[in-house]
Amino acid sequence: MKIEYKLFLLGAPFFVLAGIVYGFMSGWEPVGSVALLLTAGLVAMIGAYLALTARRIDARPEDDPDGLIEQGAGDQASTPRGAGGRSRSRRRARPRSSGSRSAGGSSTSASRSARSPSSAGSSSSPAASTRTDPSSGRDAARSAAPVARS
Repeated sequence: MKIEYKLFLLGAPFFVLAGIVYGFMSGWEPVGSVALLLTAGLVAMIGAYLALTARRIDARPEDDPDGLIEQGAGDQASTPRGAGGRSRSRRRARPRSSGSRSAGGSSTSASRSARSPSSAGSSSSPAASTRTDPSSGRDAARSAAPVARS
């Protein structure tokens, strides 16, 4: 982390100097001058954060001038198990049901019910053909209708 914070902390005076030079050359044009000076502040904040982080963690192989490439081999720091939950590769897809739920809790969509290949292109109404809901064994057209209570 040492090279990163040094790069950012050395960038802050550069942007301050660039903002002052730009201000004098442009007659202190408000947008560009303020933008360059704010950029210096942002770069300084990032550099300060990286400097504080570099003090808290152990030195990395990249920070050692005599370090070898092999020293950086192995597991790299990644998101801990508890922070992100399960990884994407271990998630299982949940089956989605298409259709609405009736009062009885069974799905009775016409798209879910079985159609024969001959009636797929025909314009027959659902009441004319009898389709059976596989979960309850009832007629799909009847189970979709609301139940009248007396």
